[in-house]
Amino acid sequence: METTALLNPQVVLLNHDGAPDETLSLLSELRALPRTPGVGVLTGSPDLRFATAALLAGATGILLRDAAPAELTNAVRLLASGSWVLGEKASPALVDELRVPLPEGTYTRAATLSDREREVLSLLVEGLSNAEIGRRLLISVSTVKDHISAIYTKLGTTNRVRTAVLADRIRRHSLRPARAEGAA
Repeated sequence: METTALLNPQVVLLNHDGAPDETLSLLSELRALPRTPGVGVLTGSPDLRFATAALLAGATGILLRDAAPAELTNAVRLLASGSWVLGEKASPALVDELRVPLPEGTYTRAATLSDREREVLSLLVEGLSNAEIGRRLLISVSTVKDHISAIYTKLGTTNRVRTAVLADRIRRHSLRPARAEGAA
């Protein structure tokens, strides 16, 4: 990490070797740098849960280790230009996951969130910890936990990753022209 901070590269490739907490922690540290590089995560298989968590934690690319050299070269160029990259084999699984329609009533339930819960949710989506959210909003960690618990209840989720993915999907949907309630 010190070398990355010192050299300030445009792109960092992280090898995900099955220790998700360690990889996600590194992503968080990279995101905190003054000039955040494009970060591609190299993984052995397209694990949707990990890939989603990595993207929410700041990765800008998910690539499989067995990608062709030309694909990796192109990915590095795209990451350096500020683009997002999903490897050929990782893309279909992630896109299929995102195509699943949201549960009925999702938008109605999301509309019941208070302004403070929306602020907490926004920071949760950014990948901040409860302590970081508390410091940013000048509230206690206990209060943050209370808000997150209320958010889980209102959105019908049970963990940070699912909540963040759902919130991001709701946000992306709200940027599109109006659609029926259950559409993705």
